[in-house]
Amino acid sequence: VLAQVQREHSTVIWVQKCRNVVLDTVLRIQAAFTCGTEFFICILPLLFWVGECRLARHMTILMDVNLYLGNALKDLLCAPRPDWNKGVVNVDRPQVKTDS
Repeated sequence: VLAQVQREHSTVIWVQKCRNVVLDTVLRIQAAFTCGTEFFICILPLLFWVGECRLARHMTILMDVNLYLGNALKDLLCAPRPDWNKGVVNVDRPQVKTDS
């Protein structure tokens, strides 16, 4: 896995250089509200409240299985995290510029 990560490092940097402020904003909003636990935290109580208990239970099971399998695969493969010092940009958090 490490060899593949190192091989594709330059590709990730090339793709991240093709940035657009509008696309970055749209993708951040989409990722925040559809891919993470924030989506489930907002939607599950709403589903219970409107009477969709079965769907809410199924989504809870889906979230649990997704979290368990994702973390188990990370532990199993010992996949390394990107090296932020080598040019990979973390798009999850806004970049802070400091005047030194």
